[in-house]
Amino acid sequence: MSKVIAIVNEKGGVGKTTTAINMAYLLGKQNKKVLLIDFDGQANSTMIMGDKNPNEIEITISTLINKIIMKENLPPKEDYIIKNKDIDLIPSNSNLFTLERNLCNINFREYILQSFIDEIKKDYDYIIID
Repeated sequence: MSKVIAIVNEKGGVGKTTTAINMAYLLGKQNKKVLLIDFDGQANSTMIMGDKNPNEIEITISTLINKIIMKENLPPKEDYIIKNKDIDLIPSNSNLFTLERNLCNINFREYILQSFIDEIKKDYDYIIID
């Protein structure tokens, strides 16, 4: 059973991304299967993990959340999970800011990310959400 850990704070600059990436890295080094979900429109985790142009990524966490909202099928995991040594990454980009505004009109919006994680957590020991 996977453990899901969210690093959350409304204030910026408090070390959320640093904490998430270091936690994912250390768990990966212990041979744990780790997924890092970049759930920040600034996409710092995505850039640190090696993608310097996150706005050019075709499928991100915002794409996946939109598909869930629209009740569309999700693409194959190989199309959106970026493999990076010991850590898998679901990237983000600035489209997440638009999604956050649009979620205000969605019922049970608090459970959308949870429903996505429930579908993939069997594949991981740890899921870290930045």
